[in-house]
Amino acid sequence: MKHSSGLTLVELLVVIAIVSILLGLSVSSIQYAREAARNQTCQSQLRQIGLAVSAYESQFRFMPAALAPTGSIHVTLLPYLEQNELYRDITLSGSSNYDPVLIGNKAISLPILLCPTDSAPYPEAGSGTQCGTNYAACIGIWAAHNGFDGAFRPLEKPWSTWSYGAGSLSLSEFTDGTAHTASFTELLRSDGSTHRLRVTWEGPISETLAEFSAGCISVTQNNVVSSTMSRGTPWTDGNVGQTLYNHAIPPNNPTCNHGDYILEAASTAASQHPSGVNVLYVDGHVAFTADSVDRDVWQSVGSRSSTLSTE
Repeated sequence: MKHSSGLTLVELLVVIAIVSILLGLSVSSIQYAREAARNQTCQSQLRQIGLAVSAYESQFRFMPAALAPTGSIHVTLLPYLEQNELYRDITLSGSSNYDPVLIGNKAISLPILLCPTDSAPYPEAGSGTQCGTNYAACIGIWAAHNGFDGAFRPLEKPWSTWSYGAGSLSLSEFTDGTAHTASFTELLRSDGSTHRLRVTWEGPISETLAEFSAGCISVTQNNVVSSTMSRGTPWTDGNVGQTLYNHAIPPNNPTCNHGDYILEAASTAASQHPSGVNVLYVDGHVAFTADSVDRDVWQSVGSRSSTLSTE
């Protein structure tokens, strides 16, 4: 009796199942590899920003200001990021922190300021749309209690009306050590949506950081949005939320104003990397910090002198 050499239905189903599993594993591996490459790019860009900060400090013997007459710290660092022409265009134009529409139709979207993991679209060159950044500078834990106790603070009046401790800052004031003090981290750029981590929410007013943090973390889509275009945008604006962040709340939680006090906002680190954010430290090293980081540890690295109370 002649037997068929073809596959039975059961055998065919087994083969299909095996192929499907292999394809699924391959897709997962490809996605993992792509994210690893994107994450590596983000870390590399943070290191370059760290080198720029170090070069500035070596030249002037104090840290670049969080807010200067020319705008954000990102503007200040342009000459150290091989962007001398753009720096001259911005500073000679008279553009200021509160006049973010820069020179002509020039594309002001700088690749070094954009983490490729962030899925928010980039504005088209010449569109007139304000361009953003994924990297923000650390101003401390929570200005409401400790002032600007982070790696950066704004210059003194008249360039800053902020009353939380302004002026130049030297490395001798980093009593926690530069290896233990955060310099820059990631945030998710605003894209006009009401995505939970891409907007600034109207937060509660509280006397303690613990209460304020709890109220901010618990916001839902039913809460009031303070601004849909304030996270990382524009990168020329040296303000809390746009280019400055703090360690009031652990990563990948909402950003909230403290009532009407914008400068006392919880401006929170955020990314689309799986379960955490990259953090640049003042000594130049970059480390990945998980969302599950202990709150006290996170607040400690946000301050150059973390013995101050946050309660």
